[in-house]
Amino acid sequence: QQAIREFEELGEADPDHPDYVEGRADGRLALAEMLRTLGRDKDEVDAYDQAITDYESLIRAIPDAPRFRARRAITRTDKGQLLHELDLNPRAAEALQLALSELRDLLKTFPSVELQGATAATFLIIGQVQSDLGQDDEAEATLRSAAEAYEALAAEHTDLLFREGW
Repeated sequence: QQAIREFEELGEADPDHPDYVEGRADGRLALAEMLRTLGRDKDEVDAYDQAITDYESLIRAIPDAPRFRARRAITRTDKGQLLHELDLNPRAAEALQLALSELRDLLKTFPSVELQGATAATFLIIGQVQSDLGQDDEAEATLRSAAEAYEALAAEHTDLLFREGW
């Protein structure tokens, strides 16, 4: 309880403090997950948008911290997945293309397992969106990119698969 009080005091004293903004973004992502279970789709999209806005604030405040760019990209992928599930494919495609562009850029400098997995998943969802939009040739190429990304991830990190009991 003391930690919660201190966090709230920090937010009241300096609402733009990076620690507070990051905590708020994390809270909004947790809220989005809860809203999903309740079937409150519009509110879930809004929670993702607010988290993205928080990450953009953090990127401006601490431009040398790639984790905020990564989290913004992954949040955009999550939002794109939701929009695809809601059959709002043009909006999904926009969010997913922004996510993919940022993930690919980040991978050039920070080739982490998390970013590789997020990139492969984003390719997969984009391929599904393209297929639903009737863009069959593009969908085939994108789904091929997703398969290649998953294959590369598995080939580079077989140790993780075995360690995790796969």
